[in-house]
Amino acid sequence: MNDEINDAPLLLEAQKKLLLEISGGRMATPNDGELYAKRRERIRSLLSTHDINEPIPFDLFQWNVRCNNEQGLSSEQSRLRYLNELIEPVLKRIASLENKSQRSSVSVEVAESATSPTLRSTNHAASDEKGASNASSLTTKQPETFEEMVIGLIGKGTLGRIAVVVALTAVLLFAVWSSLPDSIKEKLLAPFIERVEIKKETSGTPTTDTPTTSVPVPATSSSR
Repeated sequence: MNDEINDAPLLLEAQKKLLLEISGGRMATPNDGELYAKRRERIRSLLSTHDINEPIPFDLFQWNVRCNNEQGLSSEQSRLRYLNELIEPVLKRIASLENKSQRSSVSVEVAESATSPTLRSTNHAASDEKGASNASSLTTKQPETFEEMVIGLIGKGTLGRIAVVVALTAVLLFAVWSSLPDSIKEKLLAPFIERVEIKKETSGTPTTDTPTTSVPVPATSSSR
């Protein structure tokens, strides 16, 4: 049963109270007429879903005419009895619909409890299969980013950690060196360049001039 039908009894009681106030001598205001019309439309909408007719089929003006012209509605007690006779059959019908809905829900719960062991075993099997699939995917997952690769290396022992530290240090030094201006690079490299040049000069073999010795040639006499 639609739960909104349970609003109908409260709306009918509110309509009855307003009708009794108006017939008791209180002057009806435009706000009363608008509120009564809105509630009446809501009641018709709720009851029509269950083929129930509207129990109070008149507006405030029509109600005043009845109270003034009909002998049986001259007193407050007679008007209350008349409205109750209109409303009570509808309230009983709504109560029977609610009881029927409750019996139906109980039958559904019993049927579900009878089949629940099979459903639970099926759900457990599906859950176990899904858990095994998730575990397999976790064990075979490959690193997708640099951070994941670094974390994987660090977790593999001391050598992996050392390699990561060296690589990160090299990357950091290269980044710092690239950001330095050329003038600072030249100043930093100057001592190393000077040492290299000095080493080259000292490691070369000196070239010495070999003195030439003149060998005297004896003079030959031509005496006969």
